[in-house]
Amino acid sequence: LIGNSFVNVGDNGNVEALYLKPTSDGNIEARYDYISTTEKKRGGLMGLLGKKDKERRWETGKPQVIDINGKNDDQISNDISDFIKKSKNKK
Repeated sequence: LIGNSFVNVGDNGNVEALYLKPTSDGNIEARYDYISTTEKKRGGLMGLLGKKDKERRWETGKPQVIDINGKNDDQISNDISDFIKKSKNKK
């Protein structure tokens, strides 16, 4: 898993990306990014005709080091899940 990125694209066009990379001391640096897609009605005649513009907003999360020393796979997985939950609540 380490050194990979994981991307989820929702039905609404929103994109979630989790990046995991090793640190020099053997831990994991994790970052969670989010791209939201919204539609807003155009102004003027085009808006009256039902035309909409898509707006995408990119939110880059702050990297966080996850200590994995002495932990089993389940504990590491829980730490990564907790990191994702905290990151989602910040957006």
